[in-house]
Amino acid sequence: MRSLLGQRLYLLCDYLRIAMQKLPIYLLCSFLFLVSCSRKEEGPEEINTRSEEWYPGGITTVFASGVDAYSQPLNYISTTHLARHNAGRSIFFQEFSEYGAAEFGGLGPLFSQASCGGCHPGNGRSQPPMSEIDHASGLLMRISIAGSGPHGGPLAVPGFGTQLQTRALDGIAAEGLYLFSYNDFSVNYEDGASVILHDPSHSIIDAYTTLPPNVLYSMRNASQVYGSGLLEAVNESEILSYADESDDNSDDISGKPNFVWNEKTGLVELGRFGWKSSHPTVDQQAAGAFNEDMGITSSGFFPVENGYGQNNCTTGFGPGPDAEADVIEAVSFYIRTLAVPAPRDLDAPIVQQGRQIFYDLNCVGCHRPALHTGSAVVSELSGQTIYPYTDMLLHDMGEVLADGRPDFGASTNEWRTPPLWGIGLAKVVNPNARFLHDGRAETIEEAILWHGGEAHWIIEYYKALPFNEREALLAFLNAL
Repeated sequence: MRSLLGQRLYLLCDYLRIAMQKLPIYLLCSFLFLVSCSRKEEGPEEINTRSEEWYPGGITTVFASGVDAYSQPLNYISTTHLARHNAGRSIFFQEFSEYGAAEFGGLGPLFSQASCGGCHPGNGRSQPPMSEIDHASGLLMRISIAGSGPHGGPLAVPGFGTQLQTRALDGIAAEGLYLFSYNDFSVNYEDGASVILHDPSHSIIDAYTTLPPNVLYSMRNASQVYGSGLLEAVNESEILSYADESDDNSDDISGKPNFVWNEKTGLVELGRFGWKSSHPTVDQQAAGAFNEDMGITSSGFFPVENGYGQNNCTTGFGPGPDAEADVIEAVSFYIRTLAVPAPRDLDAPIVQQGRQIFYDLNCVGCHRPALHTGSAVVSELSGQTIYPYTDMLLHDMGEVLADGRPDFGASTNEWRTPPLWGIGLAKVVNPNARFLHDGRAETIEEAILWHGGEAHWIIEYYKALPFNEREALLAFLNAL
């Protein structure tokens, strides 16, 4: 494993070699000048004085903290890879049209959003719906019935599939709408302070046909996509080494992996992406979103329309896949090469105090600070020490967060530990961003208080902290 400084020098030398081969001497001089003058805040003199935690994405970390903080390509990305990144970006934010359009056709006939960016504004978290029909929200309703599908995943609801499609092309009936509301209640700290939590409730209205009994529902809030390439590159053996299903070390933490179906390889593999780790790769996560969220079929992954065979949509289908492999590859490459933003103010006393409390409470039992990447699809992502604050495993979060809908090996109570890198910028990127799987938490503090199950005693200790220590912990999280 190269040191951070070694990684930077290695890539810099490699880029200089390419420049010497391809650039006239006068352009090479300009290139060397720009390299020596740019990104001063990330130069070797800073690396020697800052800990690795200042670079959560390793050498690929970017120093951005504005509204575009989640939209930067990897630091030190090659010219060739940057061109591919930008090509994928144009597709990610492109609104698709129905089948037959000259460009970017294949939308629908049933869908939830018309673009990837519609669910992931600024490549970050989504926002809750403001009404029954709110196309600016990326909140989705996953549905299924008891039992397992052909490969062990959720069993589709007859006539509806595995996701409620709330939009449709003209002349076609959408599957229905969902009502989403909150029942508020107060949680008290030991010092007398209190916080209002918002307990969500939901139901389906205006269904195009009768729903079968005992449908299982799960609301899913679109999460951030930056850093996905690094998480995909973490060695499987490292993730599995942190699993402790039987809690053999008696720390009350018992993370477990979710093994899921890989549509491309036809094998059961380690799940990494999605709220319950239901997809093994960035490619499949992207292709699944194209299919379920936009009604766009793809070669090699999901060739059948999400509404195929339903009597509410007998038109709007194309003769073959709506998106060829290169479209999925382009979007996946864009997602893989989105950089993780650097933390802010890590050396501030209140942040350092909060970091210590984070460790003392054993939040790191699930939100493991450091992981390591092996060989990656994108070379810049290989061999990095990263700080995502996740173990990539499922944990029992208790009945308070249970959705009643299993997903492969994930029970109704179990959720993948979400990465915390960049979390403090969530509302900078999208002021309406929400937290947790169904967006019930308006703030990071609320998200903490919703933890149950394996985190029950940790939250009880947190609630007993004095005000200044709770503020310090939140300062640390907001600095990430």
